[in-house]
Amino acid sequence: MSYEWVSERFKEDNVEEVMGDMIGSQEIQERRVNSTKVCDGCNRKIFGEGIKYEGKIYHKKCVNFDFTCSICNGKILSHQLVQSESGACFHPLCFKCSVCTKKLNAGGKYTERNGRVMCVTCGSQVRTQIKRTNYQQVMQQREKDQERVDQINRNRNRGKERCAACGEIIVDQQAIKALGKLFHGKCFVCGRCGMKFENNKFQMVNGLPYHPRCCPKRAKERCQGCGDEITGLYVKVQNSLYHKDCVRCTDCNKPVATGYAMVNGQIKCPDCAVVVKLRRTEFRRGFVVDPKTGRKIYK
Repeated sequence: MSYEWVSERFKEDNVEEVMGDMIGSQEIQERRVNSTKVCDGCNRKIFGEGIKYEGKIYHKKCVNFDFTCSICNGKILSHQLVQSESGACFHPLCFKCSVCTKKLNAGGKYTERNGRVMCVTCGSQVRTQIKRTNYQQVMQQREKDQERVDQINRNRNRGKERCAACGEIIVDQQAIKALGKLFHGKCFVCGRCGMKFENNKFQMVNGLPYHPRCCPKRAKERCQGCGDEITGLYVKVQNSLYHKDCVRCTDCNKPVATGYAMVNGQIKCPDCAVVVKLRRTEFRRGFVVDPKTGRKIYK
């Protein structure tokens, strides 16, 4: 569109026709304005041509539609332009935190990440969340990589036996089998002195071979009632061992090896257990255990 001054040679009856062709019906209308008008952009007087936009008048240089708002995609006038550090453009009302929608000051402090502007508080929270997420992703990837390596090793070693002593795979054909377990030849030695076995005499304790003289002694079991050593049959009460005659009611001291009740973790005879009202009791049949066979003998 070209701009022209309305010459005095135009007659009064055809001025409106000529100006009408120049103005048109567009949203932005350019026309000659009175020199007493003030630009709504820079607040300075307008001399000559001005631009009328949305009911306001501006200098031509004060109106530039080369910028588009990153939020609403609307055109931005030059004097309304807010530009972030990354070069993103905003209307003043659109320049707000993308998380909490708090209005931001173009000259103040704010955070920008991936084209999103945020206030300092929200930016800090987002950074913390990103670090936590990245750490979790790294750890998950490490777990996946380790699982992949383990799976490859399992596939490679599938069907191969492992030494009961060192846990490594047995790849040679000179493995020694003892009581259902396999050992490397060099690993089949006494678990205490490290010497080889003479005449193949050994004892297995906790899955390892020992010379009879080196075999570790088992801790002696003691009665929880009297404290003496248990050498024969015993009664087991909640993982505690008793002589048969030492299992007694904590109230009346009557022997209860043939039948007892547990009340609040205490051994009770059936008669004393009934006296304790409104309490849950657990009645059990008494039994003794043969230490040689581990067999339970109920009474």
